[in-house]
Amino acid sequence: MNCVGWHDSFAFCIWDGGWLPTEAEWEYAAAGGEQNRLFPWGNDVTEPLPANYSENHATSFLTVGSEPLGNGRWGHADLGGSMLGWNLDRFAGNYYTETRSGCSDCANLVDDNTRALRGGYWFNFAGSLHAAARNNDYSPVSRNTNVGFRCARSVE
Repeated sequence: MNCVGWHDSFAFCIWDGGWLPTEAEWEYAAAGGEQNRLFPWGNDVTEPLPANYSENHATSFLTVGSEPLGNGRWGHADLGGSMLGWNLDRFAGNYYTETRSGCSDCANLVDDNTRALRGGYWFNFAGSLHAAARNNDYSPVSRNTNVGFRCARSVE
């Protein structure tokens, strides 16, 4: 789903029994956990990549999962490409030193007018699809065709 602001995404995930993923959760899933993959599908950089981005498909109207070779380690579709996904955290330009230093699965919840986005979208170039790619900050009230969300859940 796209054209949804951060607040609506947050509320939907709670209503549906999940939560918006933190940046750390998103990156862990996109990198395949301890495999630390470059892209959700692995380390293959041969283009066209198995994702919806500027060099392959380049459309905002592609069915979720249309590139099954691009699925992540645990079957997540479209973690790289298609649309950016809202994260719980505020956007921090120095995320890896400010937020992650000395902690595990940290969330940067400082009240701010920005929220982080991950995943790259349909008009990005390949470098924006890698597992650690972060997008510039967005206002939580913005609604864009290139921004959507996915909910995180506990695995039982």
